[in-house]
Amino acid sequence: MSVRRGLYHGFETIDVEWMDYKLSIAPSIGGRIISYSFQGMEAFYVMPSLEGKLFDLSLGDGESIEQKRMELGMKLYGGFKTWLAPQSRWQSAPYMDLDLAEHTADWIEEGDTVTVTLESPVCRETGVQFVRRIRVALDSHAVYVDMGMRNQGREPVEFGLWDVTQVVSPGKVYFPLGSSMGLSSLYTFERPMPSCAQVFPNGVASVDCSPNDGVYKIGTAYSEGWMLNTIQHPDGALGYLKQFEVYPDAAFGHGCAVEVYNSEDYPYYEAEIHAPMMTLMPSDEFFTTQVWSLFPMNAASASDVRSIVAKHLVDTLPV
Repeated sequence: MSVRRGLYHGFETIDVEWMDYKLSIAPSIGGRIISYSFQGMEAFYVMPSLEGKLFDLSLGDGESIEQKRMELGMKLYGGFKTWLAPQSRWQSAPYMDLDLAEHTADWIEEGDTVTVTLESPVCRETGVQFVRRIRVALDSHAVYVDMGMRNQGREPVEFGLWDVTQVVSPGKVYFPLGSSMGLSSLYTFERPMPSCAQVFPNGVASVDCSPNDGVYKIGTAYSEGWMLNTIQHPDGALGYLKQFEVYPDAAFGHGCAVEVYNSEDYPYYEAEIHAPMMTLMPSDEFFTTQVWSLFPMNAASASDVRSIVAKHLVDTLPV
């Protein structure tokens, strides 16, 4: 295993390499995990027009932080990031101190395990601070990603942690539904149901993801704690499994535990996982954990998905 400073698409990174895997973490752009690859095959999309670009977050004379945030807008760099749900609180521009500001970053090596810890500045609008811990072990395929928020302000806050990961397309996403649930149970966020969405007798939903499939967003409040993404590469297909904590009967920022957004303009889709809405008193914090796996994957039918997922799930999700 090696951990070193690197450069990826114009951004300074912390690169972790072990076995056939590589992670690149970019502290300067909101602490994103900007690259995740297996044998050189990349899972994450990076926006070419934003490569190497950083933005000044200081305020001009008489300018409010909300004005500055709206002026900057949404910067879809790519990779994995965390936003605060619901989006209705910030509309078209995420809280910039959490999304665009440089995060402090350090790593420790203990035995055969590396842990990279990132902390955001305290958000000037919400008082929230993000904390991420990324852990990998030399002899394991699994990547543990702990996402946390701390209330560093003086008033209670209520938000949900929202993972938004830009995955290379074309591909397909699989996620479970309850045995009696059909397409009509899916949220479509006031858009048409995509024609590429299907629900199979084994309770697995699938949706094709490529620019040719048009823009759509779907989601479900149902969760068994996994989402399987497939990615088509010239050298073969990858499976990207996201395992996450289940919160029965919880309230989510958008009403969904799992969401998929497909871009019609760029070759990516978003694999999105929500943690529940949480009220944090001053100094309180909340963490949730995901485990990622990336592996070669031959063509699979929906009937194969549950067995593929079971093969790669880890037993526990410790924080």
